[in-house]
Amino acid sequence: MEIILAFILSLAHEEATKTKALSLFNMMAPKLGKNYCHLYIVYEVASMAGETDYALRKSVCENFIKICQTIDPEVF
Repeated sequence: MEIILAFILSLAHEEATKTKALSLFNMMAPKLGKNYCHLYIVYEVASMAGETDYALRKSVCENFIKICQTIDPEVF
């Protein structure tokens, strides 16, 4: 799992692949579990939500569902 997470995190740091990374975060969140989501994914997604690109912010909203279901309510 760590290798997959590292790959997705690298995608999240490239401008051209951020929306794909969001989709993969959403898909993988239940499999990664709440600890990995809390430690890595939540902060990546939160930083993307602050971007100025409308399409990226829209993708954050569309792909945040399973991540929110995986993390603790306090973190959400």
